Amino acid sequence: MTFRNSWRASWEADGLHISGTTDLFPNDFSTVQLQFESDDRVTGVRTYRLVFSRDKEPFCGKDLIGPVVHVDRSAPEAIRAIRVVSPAGVEVGRVPFDRAAPRPNKR
Repeated sequence: MTFRNSWRASWEADGLHISGTTDLFPNDFSTVQLQFESDDRVTGVRTYRLVFSRDKEPFCGKDLIGPVVHVDRSAPEAIRAIRVVSPAGVEVGRVPFDRAAPRPNKR
């Protein structure tokens, strides 16, 4: 499996769950998260940007990369795919998901 193919997304009861891995960690940065970038209402694609930050421990090498896990509780139900881009805006993953997937519960 490549890092590009590691991304997964699915609707669950509490929102849109996204997970994956990356090998783009810059020097001295040890954690990564997703930040909402934009929605394309025509295609139903929501874009997230990888954002890197320092953790308590120094970065220890590409062999110790952990997963990225993100829950988006504000994603519109019309979203049918997610796109993940690097800090420079280069696409590193794209995940369509089944239209028959469960929708978030309305409260």
